[in-house]
Amino acid sequence: MARIELPPPSSSSAIGRFAHRVHDAFLYIRPSIPEEDRRVYIMRLILLSIAGSIHVALIIWYASFGRWWAVGTNCGSVSWYVMTILVLRSGRQHTAMALGFLEAVVHGFAFTLLLGLQAGYVFYNFAFVTVAFLAYRGHEMRPRVVLATVSIIMTAVEILMMRNQTPMVVLDPLELEVLCYLNVIGSLAGATGSTIYFDVVVHRTEARLARALARSEALLLNILPAPIAERLKHEPGTIADNFPSVTVLFADIVGFTPLAAAMSGPDVVNVLNDIFSLFDHSADQHGVEKIKTIGDAYMVVGGLPPMGADHAGAVCDLALDMQAGLEAYSVATGLAINVRIGIHTGPVVAGVIGRKKFAYDIWGDTVNTASRMESHGIAGRIQVSDTTHRLLADRYHFEERGVITLKGRGEVRAWFLCGRPTAAETPAA
Repeated sequence: MARIELPPPSSSSAIGRFAHRVHDAFLYIRPSIPEEDRRVYIMRLILLSIAGSIHVALIIWYASFGRWWAVGTNCGSVSWYVMTILVLRSGRQHTAMALGFLEAVVHGFAFTLLLGLQAGYVFYNFAFVTVAFLAYRGHEMRPRVVLATVSIIMTAVEILMMRNQTPMVVLDPLELEVLCYLNVIGSLAGATGSTIYFDVVVHRTEARLARALARSEALLLNILPAPIAERLKHEPGTIADNFPSVTVLFADIVGFTPLAAAMSGPDVVNVLNDIFSLFDHSADQHGVEKIKTIGDAYMVVGGLPPMGADHAGAVCDLALDMQAGLEAYSVATGLAINVRIGIHTGPVVAGVIGRKKFAYDIWGDTVNTASRMESHGIAGRIQVSDTTHRLLADRYHFEERGVITLKGRGEVRAWFLCGRPTAAETPAA
């Protein structure tokens, strides 16, 4: 809740200075009040203000009929509520609510004895039950139950005592009828005013929760694939899946370490952010899943749900776009940056690991082979395994590199991905 503001007072305006004194005394919400307490604080301020306003209306009403004893009593009630609001403003909120409720119960009971049930003061007891639950937090059950119980008991006592008793002060029928209407309106004003404010707070809170949930959902989807994020929300425990065929890509920015040594820290972060944002955009376009970045290395996989069967083609298209995008970025910035890419297709195990800062990752020989294809590749080239080449040999241009020796794998055959066929080279042409 934001503090209620008024324009700065004019030193030459007595009215302006008076308005600001009233503002500081009754309306200003001190920053010391915690955010979670402000709803209850404002609710109590509204209720005490409504109660005081009802007595002001009763003063005018009784004065118009010359009931000066009632005018004096209600003037005392108004003073009481002003004092109660100042107690509330001082931070003693429970004391203020006890004082306000005490005045309301005593005043209502006394005027019911004086004027009878037809005066309508008994209706305030019904409003007190609503007020008892809205003016306290959910965990403050004791004052809620006490106030509601006292209100119900007072209602029963007043009805039992006065149903067959003659009022001590007899009012004219019209005066009594209008007074009853006035008290009904006053009791409804208290209950309705607090309910409306509570409804506004609830809707405002729901809107904040919806925005927070949307931000949390967006953050979760930035960490995990959408199907995995949905499962994680509904399936406690370990998430692990076997995928018989996916295509893994590793990319490493060549020569970035010496380049970063000559740059400031913020510049290094900005360059990496530009490059990886470019890669992320291309990955989204081709429907492949980014797994992680480690330093200046980048890893994606195609073939995880809801990816289709052509994950090898999608990853190769991504590799060509990454290569072209980084070349354009180097020309635009004047930075000599190149990328080395390795691709392999095969089975993997995928799952979510960790309890804090958890991550979605993939494991298996396919991942190791793709990493070796990148690390044993050549700067500026896209090196693919023989497995991936066999899947795409009739759809892309490849250059055979020959047999290379990979650490932990021995001798394997490798190929360089050179590009897509031109329109003239397609079978349709």
